[in-house]
Amino acid sequence: MRRKYWLMLLGGLTFFSIIIYNLSETQIREEDSKDYIPSIQKERQEKDNLFKATSNSPLREEQKEKFKNLDYFSVNEDFKTTATLENINPQEALRLPLSDGNEEIYLKYAWANFTLKGQKLRALLLKKSKQDPRLFLIFTDATSGKETYAGGRYLDIPHQRNEMKITLDFNQAYNPYCAYNPDYACPLPLAENDLGIEILAGEKNSPLKAP
Repeated sequence: MRRKYWLMLLGGLTFFSIIIYNLSETQIREEDSKDYIPSIQKERQEKDNLFKATSNSPLREEQKEKFKNLDYFSVNEDFKTTATLENINPQEALRLPLSDGNEEIYLKYAWANFTLKGQKLRALLLKKSKQDPRLFLIFTDATSGKETYAGGRYLDIPHQRNEMKITLDFNQAYNPYCAYNPDYACPLPLAENDLGIEILAGEKNSPLKAP
């Protein structure tokens, strides 16, 4: 009888712990979500300030005088997803054509497999160098040449060594500097990274197109 009592008590405590854990996990997710949109908006404001008033801006002086802000899709967490990496071994060098006709060497690092808006997608991730911890994605989608820059958009992706899952946040997709200024040479998009669907997230066409 005593043993049955303790088993019932233990079962009740386990059930109660699971409920508490699930509630706290939900609360953490809600808090993270609540902070997420303001953090993206803050990043966008900081980028506008950089473009308008710093020497690091890709804009020419006459463009800075007209510049108000970059144009973005509204932040939408449906365009933030987890991707599973399929490493490329050995890593191969890839000569990427640039917008000025030259080439730049990158490393083929991994394939990213992910689901977005109900579609299973796959994209090639690059590294700018072995020392750079970030992964680099150049992509086009069904908005390219319409709402977004025809030359594709970029994502810089935080990554730790041996990490096999990453976050792809297309709300942070941005235009290359050559979208604003032809003095810059930018890598052109890869055919295998044409995602096919509409990525209604991240930066739109530049309000100040390259002259």
